[in-house]
Amino acid sequence: LLVVLLPAWWLHAMRHAGRHEDARARRVALLGLLALALQSLADFSLDFLGVAAPACALAGALSAPHRATLGLRALRRLTIGLAGLAVAAVPFIASTWAWPSTSVAVRPLHAPLHRQRAREAASAGDFTAAEQRARAAVRLQPGNVDGWLLLAGAAQAQGDPGAERRATMEALARLHRAASPELVEYLVQRFPAPHQLAALAPRADEPWQHLMHGLLVQAPRHAEALAAARVWRDPKDPRPLRDRFEVALALERPALALHHARLWRGLAPHDVHAHLAVARALQAHRSPRTAALREALELALLEVDPRDGKLRGAVEEQLLRALLRPDPPVARERLLQLARALRSRPADDVTHRRRLALIEPLLADEP
Repeated sequence: LLVVLLPAWWLHAMRHAGRHEDARARRVALLGLLALALQSLADFSLDFLGVAAPACALAGALSAPHRATLGLRALRRLTIGLAGLAVAAVPFIASTWAWPSTSVAVRPLHAPLHRQRAREAASAGDFTAAEQRARAAVRLQPGNVDGWLLLAGAAQAQGDPGAERRATMEALARLHRAASPELVEYLVQRFPAPHQLAALAPRADEPWQHLMHGLLVQAPRHAEALAAARVWRDPKDPRPLRDRFEVALALERPALALHHARLWRGLAPHDVHAHLAVARALQAHRSPRTAALREALELALLEVDPRDGKLRGAVEEQLLRALLRPDPPVARERLLQLARALRSRPADDVTHRRRLALIEPLLADEP
């Protein structure tokens, strides 16, 4: 009935639009309703109440004049009534906004639905179906990490370690944020030997760093294996040495951290962070190494960009604290020079108060 009556209503409304002063505007609006109806043949816009309700209201406003005959008036009422009935019936019809379809047959190109079906199949022990759904998911959405991990899990359950490793490598190569604690726990459980995970690590810089950031917190030994493999592959890249330095500090091995920091500084002598890493490693030692610490911080201060007042102030504060240590003594003029410079560096309120407490005893006699 709607297929027959709605076109009849539309033609009647277009014909009688000329009886109104705003005939051109009415016909433009009716053409808009026609476009909406044509779109709905291939899309689902009228399935949404927010589209159908204003369309029905606009249709009522654009209907033929009230001088229409009784038959046309009845036809109009019937048409609008049927349209309203269709809208009211939407919540009871499957495959509409009120009944989101969970059928793969209805939504074969919906990757999240395939991943959901893969999880359900894996939970039920049907790993063949889980693999099929996971493969469909990664074909439809190859950039999603979960699909590849589901495929790896299905391969592992079916006793195919080669396919599991390949799927895991694909998943790790698509990391676009730091690896979550859940992902790190899964990886460490599946690959307890650090060298096993290192063999699957992504080669691209961004996903490799995302994986490293997750491992540094929860699995530093695996992180060390990844960084060591990267150093072996590209011995002139200072970034893996930075990560090995962080791992050594996390494992409370300051001597090893100092070794990696010095190698990092050797590869990047103008990187102030490499100099600061040497200082951090020296500060982590139980026995004080004041002379070496002062030397590292003096070198760091030489490499700081003079325009970066915040970083320069951080280095000056550390250096001033190291120079204030009693053994060996330092010339007072050097202490005053650092204190004056530190007083003018930008800092937040907490840092500024801490620095004032440090430098006020030194500058007490100055105006």
